[in-house]
Amino acid sequence: MKKSIISFSAMSIAVVTAATCMLPAMAGDSRGGAAAISLQTPFSASSLEFVQLREILDDFEARNASVRVTLLPDGPREHDRILRRILANKSADLLEIPLSVLPELAKRSAVTPVNEDLADAVGTLFPSVIAAVQRQGVLYAVPLRADSTQLIYSPAVLAKAGYDPKAPLLDNWNQLLITCAGIRRAMGSSYCPLGIDGAEGDSLGRLAAMLVCQNQGRVIQETQSDDGSGTEWVIPINNDDGIRALDLMAKLSAFAPPEAMGWTHRDLADAFIAGRIGMFYGDARMIGDIRSRAPAMRVMAAQAPANKVSAAYVDLYGVVMTAPAAGGEYAEQCRKLLAYLCSKESQTVVMTGGKSGLPVMAPVQRGLLDAAWYDEHPEYRVFLEALWQPCAGVPNPGWSEVERKVLLPELRRLMMRQTTPERAAEAIYTRGSQVLATYQGYVGHISETTALGMGVAAVGVFFMVYFAVGHRPRHNAPG
Repeated sequence: MKKSIISFSAMSIAVVTAATCMLPAMAGDSRGGAAAISLQTPFSASSLEFVQLREILDDFEARNASVRVTLLPDGPREHDRILRRILANKSADLLEIPLSVLPELAKRSAVTPVNEDLADAVGTLFPSVIAAVQRQGVLYAVPLRADSTQLIYSPAVLAKAGYDPKAPLLDNWNQLLITCAGIRRAMGSSYCPLGIDGAEGDSLGRLAAMLVCQNQGRVIQETQSDDGSGTEWVIPINNDDGIRALDLMAKLSAFAPPEAMGWTHRDLADAFIAGRIGMFYGDARMIGDIRSRAPAMRVMAAQAPANKVSAAYVDLYGVVMTAPAAGGEYAEQCRKLLAYLCSKESQTVVMTGGKSGLPVMAPVQRGLLDAAWYDEHPEYRVFLEALWQPCAGVPNPGWSEVERKVLLPELRRLMMRQTTPERAAEAIYTRGSQVLATYQGYVGHISETTALGMGVAAVGVFFMVYFAVGHRPRHNAPG
């Protein structure tokens, strides 16, 4: 039977909350007669994500003079760390989180429902966004912004290769491969049309997840355990769907620089600005980085090739109210801020990047698709359009361990032609499922190395028993 590493019931939440209610909260005081509430974001204080959220909060304070909001950086992203802080009453009142961890928080009653706070905004949000903040019909987070992966390209490179930059031949994955081959022919055999950064890992992981989803496959799945006692998580990538996805990744790597697996996001942007590559998969943040460093360079983005099920990979971020804050003195002010975060005013700051003019994510309001701002900045529209058919982040707390230990190393080997799609798929399935089994606390599928280790241990036990018992001198043996 699967056992979660941390399993808190609603009752235990209530008990610990009651026991710690006398501890000083992070924002449970008043300053100058104004209610002081706190919001923590997972982004650093130097990031544009932080700066733009602070701008939204400043606008909120200007409209609500009786409220002051402290914005805290570097919040945890992992559900277990978030839970520990909430249980110890050491968390901010409101938390911006990746919505992939929301199911674990809601299941343990660590966050409070926000149905009423979202009431006026539900009709303006994308259906995919509503689904991401919902659990069993209850809304637990106010969606704030979306980080999607799209194909960013240089119009100048496409035009030089004979393609129309306004209507590039990029509607599906086969067309992308044909376009890459055409660019190489036009630019020379040594030119690399496509850049793929592999050092930091998130780009590779997103691309793989997107390709698996678009091939009708699943990156992760909960299945019945072998003994029928419960369920277990596996990585069902060792099938035709998964192998097709990895095979396409291998084909894409043929158009990328050999050293790209050692590139960071910064290295990728440098290569694009220098004209060494013509296209790469990235997010709105990357466009802003290029624009800020090469203002005269034209940059465009195309919708990631989509099938009938899903399109681009999307990480959604939303804001939750912790269970202790819901019963606190300033709960009403917290709820007022929650309602404001998905209003058109705050979502416009997300869309435009506010005073910086450099968006890092897309808003979550579908009504903004018709905003005149996108007519002037068409390169950003596709990041919002991705919310119609997103390939969402993996909602399993052990997935980050699978990525770090198994998925990314195998993908790097695949992209460097050190393994085949079939062998990579089998390795990711076998070892990835084992990592999930270890994380979740149940016995999963035994790998060859585990079986060997058990065999060696059995031999060791045999000899220990033999020398301790079986080789004991026999006294008074029968004659």
